[in-house]
Amino acid sequence: MSVSRRAVIGYPVLAAGSALWLAACSDDTSSGGDQTPGPTGSMGAGSSDWQSFSGSMMGHSVTVGVAPLVRMDDSTTMLPLKITRSADDGNTGAFDISEVWSRFEPNQPLSLVRVIDAGGLRLWDPINEASIDEELRGLQPGNELVRGVVFGAVDAAQVTVSLPMIGFPVVNVVEKAEAESALGLDLASLFEGIEVAEKGGGQDSAGDPRAPLNVEVFTRSLDTSTQSRTTTATVTTILSSDVTFEFGKYDLTAQADAQLQIVADQIASYSGGGDMSIVGHTDDVADEAFNQTLSEQRAAAVHKRLGELTDLSSWTVSEEGKGETEPAVEGDDEAARAINRRVVVTLTPDGGTEAASSASASPSAARSGGSVPEAKGPVGKGPDGVTVNSIDGQSSVTISLEKVARRGKYLFGVAQVSGVPGADGPALTDWLSDSSAGLFEDSRSEDSAGAFLPKGANGLDLIAGDRRYSPCDYVPLGAERHSTLAELRVEGSLSGNTGICVIWPDMGQDSVILDRAPAAGVASGTVVDLPWRLTDIPVVDE
Repeated sequence: MSVSRRAVIGYPVLAAGSALWLAACSDDTSSGGDQTPGPTGSMGAGSSDWQSFSGSMMGHSVTVGVAPLVRMDDSTTMLPLKITRSADDGNTGAFDISEVWSRFEPNQPLSLVRVIDAGGLRLWDPINEASIDEELRGLQPGNELVRGVVFGAVDAAQVTVSLPMIGFPVVNVVEKAEAESALGLDLASLFEGIEVAEKGGGQDSAGDPRAPLNVEVFTRSLDTSTQSRTTTATVTTILSSDVTFEFGKYDLTAQADAQLQIVADQIASYSGGGDMSIVGHTDDVADEAFNQTLSEQRAAAVHKRLGELTDLSSWTVSEEGKGETEPAVEGDDEAARAINRRVVVTLTPDGGTEAASSASASPSAARSGGSVPEAKGPVGKGPDGVTVNSIDGQSSVTISLEKVARRGKYLFGVAQVSGVPGADGPALTDWLSDSSAGLFEDSRSEDSAGAFLPKGANGLDLIAGDRRYSPCDYVPLGAERHSTLAELRVEGSLSGNTGICVIWPDMGQDSVILDRAPAAGVASGTVVDLPWRLTDIPVVDE
């Protein structure tokens, strides 16, 4: 993985937490859990019966009946869904739900419907075999279709279902005999009509598609000096040497402590200790021998200062210099060289990152070490919304977010977006994707090697304290790049309203800022730059 030529920064909020629940607008108060209508719905206990959720999907009115997750056998579960296009859908245009609920590769039907074990930091992707569902592609007003989405074995008692553009209902995981009597479905017939994949898709066809996948967190600091990623096993933080050190030196600057305190807080959150590696890197200015020595000296300086900021006695620490031998990006211009000057600190806690103390996410986040950057586009309060015009002024969208809901260490939100079309209607990627990434990069600067890379709503960051929190993401089986836990299929034109579902890590704040940042460090004309911001979004415990 390479780093793009832009300022990328961050702090890892540890991907740990307990149950996370959110449901979109519910029109059924009788079937499991406490349901309250509203833009983001309500939280409650999981249901063992049908639940009904209504929403607008790219301008079309849709209701989804959600069953519990059913254990069909020792290795397979199935989620029955009733998908209905409202008879009074005001948008008379054609509606292909597969354009919303299926990823590009592999093109499995309803493949973006995912189930999440929030307590175990795991999710399951569907294992339905790739096929074309003509009925789904041409769903007519008033028509209802029953479909089953198949997953591997799920050992949790409850899971959160991620329904694109609808919301996040929580359902119980039940046995087949229990479900058949409650749901009124011939589950065996529904299940037998589905072909399931036996191997992973994507670039690598190996692997078990039934296995759960790990949720990850990617964050950036507002001062452009750090970026971090957290997996279930490691916390990796990249420190910009241009902030940590004077050029060509290994003496720490006055600004270095702000960076290093981030790492110190991470270290302190794992009382059991573990392994820590500190690796220095340089650019290719000066000769190779000088750069090798400088990288070693910088790694040692970071090690020494971290030992002064926090207790390292339970950690096995290694330090190493790579000199100029492992650049993050190729190139000999100053932008590339600035990125390559870095120190990388990787923590591998004993017991994994879930072993962090409960307070691990909030201390550094609550410290407002930097000011929120000035907004470059229109600003509105979350519940009120903000209207953003297209560059040519021919179309606009209005975006609002009434609240985000906290469960465990995650925040769930369903933004409401309405569009005023131009000639062809607004393409939502222009308003929702990460405009700071290049054409063939995602938010993590993962390069698609020139292939089309759907970004969806990956540009919807939360700002709290002095950090920017990207939507959570994960690596699908067989894939080479991360897939965001935000809407992926928003490249189509919008005429009307739609929900935009996003999952972020919780940073311990009472309110947050939703920010679509302006483009930075990318070539002019390669991206559509439509920054905007929503402020004063309450974080609600539900």
